[in-house]
Formats: sequence, C-alpha cells, structure tokens
Amino acid sequence: MTEITSYLITIHKNIKAMRKILITLGVIILLISICFAYLYKQSNLSPNNQKLEQFLKDHKAAGEIAEAYKIAYQNPQGVLSKVKCYCGCIKNNGHKNNRHCFINDDGSFNLMGLNCGLCVKTSIVSSQMLAEGKTVQEISDYVDNRWGKGE
Repeated sequence: MTEITSYLITIHKNIKAMRKILITLGVIILLISICFAYLYKQSNLSPNNQKLEQFLKDHKAAGEIAEAYKIAYQNPQGVLSKVKCYCGCIKNNGHKNNRHCFINDDGSFNLMGLNCGLCVKTSIVSSQMLAEGKTVQEISDYVDNRWGKGE
C-alpha cells in the first residue's frame, strides 16, 4: 500500500510540475504572438504612411489638401466612407463617397482631391465634427443638408 501511495504522490508532483511548465509556455507563446502581431502591423502601416507622404510630396500637396488626404487615409470611424461628396464626382466619376475623392478601393491615391475644394472641405469638416463628438450619421446628415440641396 505504501508503494502505491508513494507512486501516486510522485505522479501528483509530476502533474503539478507539468501544469506549471504548460502555463509558462502558454504565457510565452501569447507574448511572442502579441510581439509578432505588433511588428506585423507596424511593418504594414509604415510603408503605406511613407507611400502617402511620398504621394503628397510628389504632388506638392500641403495644408488642407494634405490634411484631407491624411483624414481619408486614416478614415476614423469610417466617416468618409459614409459621407457623400457633392462636387459632381458621384455622378461623373462613379465615386460612392467622399473617401473615393482621395483613395480608390484598391488603396491607390485618387488625384481628384488635389484639385477639388469641395472634396477637401467635406473631408475636413467631417473630421472636425467627429472631433467635436458628432456621430457619423450626424456628420452625413450635415453634409447632405449643406451641400446636397441641388442633388
């Protein structure tokens, strides 16, 4: 009986030790995964930011125009994807929203935002209203009421 008890105690100690090892390995794997996810995200964002900065530099875009492109690129809360543009681009260029004035569906940059004051103004006003705490729907309604009267 003592031999069996001794054997069971040894097994129990081994199980406790294995449990500690498995928990430690799990934590290490989780931390490594988080590090890789962070590095992957950084590596994916940096070239795109550089691409945007290069685009702005190549086209000598500064001030409000550069700001509008950055807003469209970041597209906080998807606001520009939900706000229409009323410069005529929806009818004439097939745009679906204000973001398309700056960035195409494939991620390339649209030149329209470089030359259209209303596209730029819509982007900047949308961003300002978002910063003031307005909802995306309130912003969309405001843009529709302000510039969409002729549509």
